[in-house]
Amino acid sequence: SGSANYVFRVNGVIRQSGTSNVFTTATLPVGAVSVDVTATNTAGCFVTSSAVTLTINSKPAAAGAISGPPSVCLNSG
Repeated sequence: SGSANYVFRVNGVIRQSGTSNVFTTATLPVGAVSVDVTATNTAGCFVTSSAVTLTINSKPAAAGAISGPPSVCLNSG
C-alpha cells in the first residue's frame, strides 16, 4: 500500500522527511526551484519522482495607507 517514508528535496537539498506524502513549506527561495520526492516502503525499496520546476515570485509590497471616508454606505452618493 503506502510508503513508509517520503523525502522531499528542493534544489537537491532535503527540506522535509517523514511519513506524510504532502510537502508543506512557508519558505522557498525566489526564482526557479526544482522539487522531487523519494518514497521508501517498509521493505526498503524506493523510487524517486521526476522533478517539477516551480517559479516562486517575491511577496508583493505592503499596501500604502488607505484614506477617505471611514465607511461606505449603499446609495450614499
